[in-house]
Amino acid sequence: MFSCNGLVGTKNRFGRHSEECGARGMRHNKALKAVARKRLKAIYSIMRRPRPYEERSGA
Repeated sequence: MFSCNGLVGTKNRFGRHSEECGARGMRHNKALKAVARKRLKAIYSIMRRPRPYEERSGA
């Protein structure tokens, strides 16, 4: 979770996700956990597939 602190203030998809959570009324810690969950899903997806990672531009 602490490694996601640096992602929250950025303009990548994790930062946008954090801003969306805040707009929905989530507290900072809950939004941080949501960003961590999203990041773990991305990491798991990368590890599960045997091909190189390509970030989606729209997501």
